[in-house]
Amino acid sequence: MRPAFIALACPLVVAACTPLRPPTPDRPSPATASGEPVPEVRPSALASPAADFWRWDRGGGSWGDSLAKRQTLTTDQGTDELRYLAPAPAGESQKDGRFGIVHLDPGGKLLWQAELGKHFVGTGAMVRAGGLIYATHHSAISSGASVSAIDATTGQVRWTVALAGLGPVSHSQYLNETEIELDARGLVIYGNEAQGAYTEVLDPATGKQLGLSRPDPRFVGLTWEGKSPGEPFAAPGPAELAVGSTRYVLTEPATLARIDGRETVWTLPLRDRGSCDHATMRVIGDELWIARYCAFASGVELFAVDTASGTRVREVAVRGLGSVDHSEYYNEVALDVLHGHLVVRGREAAGCYIEIVDPAVGASRVSLTFRD
Repeated sequence: MRPAFIALACPLVVAACTPLRPPTPDRPSPATASGEPVPEVRPSALASPAADFWRWDRGGGSWGDSLAKRQTLTTDQGTDELRYLAPAPAGESQKDGRFGIVHLDPGGKLLWQAELGKHFVGTGAMVRAGGLIYATHHSAISSGASVSAIDATTGQVRWTVALAGLGPVSHSQYLNETEIELDARGLVIYGNEAQGAYTEVLDPATGKQLGLSRPDPRFVGLTWEGKSPGEPFAAPGPAELAVGSTRYVLTEPATLARIDGRETVWTLPLRDRGSCDHATMRVIGDELWIARYCAFASGVELFAVDTASGTRVREVAVRGLGSVDHSEYYNEVALDVLHGHLVVRGREAAGCYIEIVDPAVGASRVSLTFRD
């Protein structure tokens, strides 16, 4: 059963979290059995704040399908599947049995299998890099999770660590999901449990914890409300925001202006996008935040301007749906303020997303994607 949600301005989850416990990783060789080096993490990515970002993919699509939720990986060498290993030991049901990875050659012949543990209602996700497969594995109806690194050539388990996650959680009914990716921070695991969420970053070479954070629980349960990607897209109107007697206007050609009454206080030239240029704006404190986008292309540019001087002061890379290949496209963006944070809602031909940005530091904190 899924946990109950408390509804605020948008449906939000309010979750309690329990104390953390550190992982106790084993220390493996820094290379795979096939001699390929494991991915290295840049020293600048090792600080705990690197974990202070949480993302979740609630559908298919490129990120969720190829990196985050993958339970099957296919390469020229064959197919890797995260599943129960058959047969189950005598006296045990399949769901009590050994959970792990099987590797099949291109013809479907089993070459190796790697047991990762015994998980009741087992599940997990995989990502592959540098000759290694990294897999989360855990029960779908109990708290906690583990991560293993497996040599993709031999099936040898290089290391396994128990994630700190939320720590021990008492429960009778539960939901536990994980997503995984490898980026400049390291091996990044996103946990989504009935009692809270977390981001945990591991060193891909050793499994050592590099960072751990839990997102603001008011944002992780946001759901998409509004049109689906298949519904008609509206033509954006003039980009203008009125705050009392002050108006902020995106004019042609590519100029942002502050107008008090009839007086133009300042203008800020922007990169010219022609007739494709649209924007939505909000003021937070002394900053004007602008989400600028093209109605016929994917993505959005998010930046802040000092309201007094018209100087561009902050810029945030919105992850959104990521890179999308297309020939014909549609894009709508809405910008709101919720609990002192910016909420970027993007609706594109390839799906929808919600991104939460902390305006104080100019950084994304939560990224949710919704795909049909």
